[in-house]
Amino acid sequence: MSLSSVTPKTLSLALPLKGGGNSCCGETMATVYIPSLLRKLTRGEDRTTASGATVGEIVDDLDRQFPGFRARVVEDGDIVGSIAVSIDGEIGTQGLRDSVPSGGEVHFVPAIGGG
Repeated sequence: MSLSSVTPKTLSLALPLKGGGNSCCGETMATVYIPSLLRKLTRGEDRTTASGATVGEIVDDLDRQFPGFRARVVEDGDIVGSIAVSIDGEIGTQGLRDSVPSGGEVHFVPAIGGG
């Protein structure tokens, strides 16, 4: 694109969204990292994007994209005990109610047993 062809519309398409997040049309988007034990559900994808302002909304969007995802990570209305959720490097404490910022990174982390 030459400088003479830059218009306000093309410039706005090339610039990152305000706040640096992945968002379109009012939706909050996050990058979601999928552990190997759940990749069978995501057709082998190790990461994807999902919309939602909470972990619960992210899980719902992942279930829309990959049917069966919710059944594997949610039990009795909360994240299963064998999986922790990390949001931007911090382990969540509110389960499905944890907030996810626009442009955030969500990791579903398998619990590590010990003894």
